[in-house]
This record gives sequence, structure tokens and C-alpha cells, in this order.
Amino acid sequence: MSDIDVIDGLFDKNITTSYFLSIQVSLNGLSFSVLDPVRNTYILFKHIEFDKKDKNYVKTQELLITDPVLNYDYKRVYFLFNTVNATLIPDSLFNNEQTDKVLTFTSRIKEGDVKTEKQKIKLADVWNIYAIPDYLYYLVKNQYPDVVFFQQYTPMIEVNLMSGAVDSEPVMHINLQEDFFDIVVLKRYKLLLCNSFRYSNPAELVYFTLNSIKQLDIDRDKLKVTISGISLNGNECFMLLSRYIKNVRMISPPGHFEFGADMKKVKIEEFYNLFSMPLCV
Repeated sequence: MSDIDVIDGLFDKNITTSYFLSIQVSLNGLSFSVLDPVRNTYILFKHIEFDKKDKNYVKTQELLITDPVLNYDYKRVYFLFNTVNATLIPDSLFNNEQTDKVLTFTSRIKEGDVKTEKQKIKLADVWNIYAIPDYLYYLVKNQYPDVVFFQQYTPMIEVNLMSGAVDSEPVMHINLQEDFFDIVVLKRYKLLLCNSFRYSNPAELVYFTLNSIKQLDIDRDKLKVTISGISLNGNECFMLLSRYIKNVRMISPPGHFEFGADMKKVKIEEFYNLFSMPLCV
């Protein structure tokens, strides 16, 4: 994927204190957008694709410090960290003092190497517990003191429930990343499944997806599947999945917002979680 840089004519750097900034970080790139909440319209978007994986987030930290748009003052700032090091805990079982231990038990991380963040997904009545490298966390927190942190499960679940997952049959949302993907399954405002799977080719994605459907005893002919996110094999994943599930489509842009005229060239479905964050607070 190539870099994208779109600044709508509505953007005014002199009034950024009235705007919302959303940032999304992964090993493969950094994306950010600016929302004008008065017009309820997205007016800026930028995606920087990395030549190689930014394993220690060196390039990410450099961009956070040097990119002019990221150094304006904003009314609100949201920061989404894409990671598989996350787990969901029902609100009835949540213990704030045990979050570090829970995460080290369920993920491949060591205590002390990361900052454990937690966020309640209100509509699902669960807590999302996830890990951010401590050096990245403190850089972001220092630059944006009032920042709200996210992991991708939160917008995937919250916004889909908010949009009306009321069907009598389950609905599945798949979020593609370069080397892993997330699956969320909802039915009548209830969360049935949320998990991440590592994969190296479209066939593995289809295998894990079909296995999840089987474990939930879902009728594939009645299942509706939406796809978002970025993948080098995105089109191939879509086509292969369509062979086994007849109702598969790319997700529609969040209907709660408008997009400036110059933003029409952006494939919103590839950055669905980024554009959805302001709905989750």
C-alpha cells in the first residue's frame, strides 16, 4: 500500500483546538485523521506505510514528534494501538488490581515491559485489557496529556453494536491486518465471539474463520460477514472467503460522520476503526 495524504479545503490549522485528532499505529504503518465536530465532518487523513516492520516503533515515535499536523493542539486526541496482546473480561469478573496478571497469563508479554491499559466496552458489558510498549505509551501521554487510548476490539464491538446488530441471525465482522486478523461475532446486541488469529496466507484466514463458525454452530447460509482493514492479500482473502460464505461484503463507512469532498478518494473501510473512535467515548 502506498502513502496517502489528503487535506480537505475545510481544514484550518489556526482552529485545530476545536478539532478531534485520531491516530492509529501498527507495525506496518501509522495513520491519522482530523474530525471537525462542529460540521461532523472528517477533513484530513494521512497514512504512512513503512518499508519494513517498525518492531521497536522507532519510525512511529519519530513521526509523532516531527509531523507538523500531529503537533498542533487539539480538543480531543484518540490513539489506537493495533495488537493481539489483549483480552476481554466480563464486567462481573473484572478486578482492577489483577489486570497485569491476567494479561501476562493470556498473552506473550512480560510484566514491566509494557503498560497495561483497560477500557470498558459499555454496550457489551466487558472490559478490554491490552498492552502497549511502555516507551510508546509514555511518549504519547507526554505529547497528548488527555489522550484516550484504544485497542481495535473496542471500536469493532462498540460501533457494530451501536449500529444495530439486532438480527436474529449472527453477524460477523473481520478486521484484516498484515499478519493477523480479528473476528467479532454479534447477535441481538450480544457479543458471541471476539478473537485474533495470526495468518500468513488467505487459506489460513478462511480456515480460522470457518472453524470459528463451526464452533459457534452458525448456519453459513444465514451469516452476514463484513470486512474492514488493510492486508496485502485483502482482495484474495475476500474472494476466497466468498466461496464458502455467500453474504460477504466490505463494511460501509461509519454513518455517523460526513467526509469532506477531498476525502472521497480514501478507502474508508480500510481504516474503519480509526474513523470510528470518536463514537466510542
